[in-house]
Amino acid sequence: MKRFVTAPLILAVGLAASPASAQERRHGNHDRGAMKQRIAEKIGLTDVQRTQLEQLRAADSEGIKAARQAVKEKRQALEDAMMADPPNQGAVDARRADLSQAHNEMVRQMTNSRMKALQILTPQQREQLRQMRLEMRNRRGEKRGKFGERSGAPDATN
Repeated sequence: MKRFVTAPLILAVGLAASPASAQERRHGNHDRGAMKQRIAEKIGLTDVQRTQLEQLRAADSEGIKAARQAVKEKRQALEDAMMADPPNQGAVDARRADLSQAHNEMVRQMTNSRMKALQILTPQQREQLRQMRLEMRNRRGEKRGKFGERSGAPDATN
């Protein structure tokens, strides 16, 4: 779930975030601040748009953070229920439903925030972002294929 958001989508809300943001610290060596800056420059964000995106990120971040925490807690509750002795299917089903509801709420908040962020962009910027996302997805697919070849995976053409 931590990798739920791909780079072009996180940029929609986080383009104007400072390089020392919590998200960047969470992802280790990846310089998300620099990536966001490059994408912002590539799609031609104005200063006004940067300010609007930063305000949106600030307004939505606490709710999204709380939703992520709720998912984490519900996941742990499900794990605890599954490990209970004696096993109780009813309790597991209830915790699974709780997790599903929390997950749906997190996704709802994240997508609503992204949709608001996309409305700040011009149609041309949204198209550029869409193209960048497709390119990134294609590069990721190519890397996965190369990794499979290097790992000694059988060739599908044989």
